[in-house]
Amino acid sequence: MIALDSNACRRLHAPTRGWMATTAIVDGQPAAPTPHARGSCLGCGAAMVAKTGRVTSHWAHAAPRDWDPWWENETAWHREWKAKFPEDWREIRHEAQGGEIHRADVRTGPGLILEFQHSSLRDDELAAREAFYDNLVWVLDGRPFAANFEIHHILPDPDAPIAQDMVWVPAKVGLYGTHGGLYHLRSEFEAQVGRAAARSEVRYGTIRGLGRIKRDIEAAYRGHHQFVWKQPRGGWLTAGAPVFIDFGEAGLWRLGVYDDSGLRCCRFTSQGRFVDAARVARDAAELERLLWPVRPFEDFAGYPIN
Repeated sequence: MIALDSNACRRLHAPTRGWMATTAIVDGQPAAPTPHARGSCLGCGAAMVAKTGRVTSHWAHAAPRDWDPWWENETAWHREWKAKFPEDWREIRHEAQGGEIHRADVRTGPGLILEFQHSSLRDDELAAREAFYDNLVWVLDGRPFAANFEIHHILPDPDAPIAQDMVWVPAKVGLYGTHGGLYHLRSEFEAQVGRAAARSEVRYGTIRGLGRIKRDIEAAYRGHHQFVWKQPRGGWLTAGAPVFIDFGEAGLWRLGVYDDSGLRCCRFTSQGRFVDAARVARDAAELERLLWPVRPFEDFAGYPIN
């Protein structure tokens, strides 16, 4: 690794306070901090010293250096997620053709970039990161906003036969009937207007509840749910890269759009399945092909759903 002089490092990176790294280069290989160890920074090549303690250990620059302006103070949540992947995949230096340098939380062997994000991001910063990493998947720490994120009724697989005539009423704050599942029939609307109609056009007609078809909906379930996110953070609902939210439970929830009506949904997968798929997927599209379909509804009946 080529070390950058202080002025070059200063030009590349904005000042960062409180930076801690869990990996540095020792004898040419990524290594965790051990007592009295010395190494070099994965990003700028500067000298690093190991800081070890009873609770946490990390690497620190031997002298104050400027570093990645996208870095955020690392939490136990960050460390736990990164520890699910091999050490030599963590905190990987990534340089764009124009010379811009950042450090990915995880870059897998096949080349998938995983960014674990605890704090909110401005829309412009989110867009900049997605432009920089062209093979990116986000994992968000959802615990800080869990009280504002309500997961509601199940939805059938949008490709299932039962879903083709259904247009769901979006779940909204205060409209509690929508939380249990309400829908129109597109065929009924088309009969009223006398022509074929897209789902996004269906705005009136008889409103139906799950009632008698609940078992059929459950049989066609593949992880999709409606949700209500009060005061959504940043631009996550319109992010270009896949966004998975970790609420501190056994599963992750992928933000998405359900069908051509534009209905927002979230989709369940287990953390174990996500990690296994992320280890081998070459890109985000392959990751999602490996994650779904999930098993039938009964396997998730015990998961806490509002």
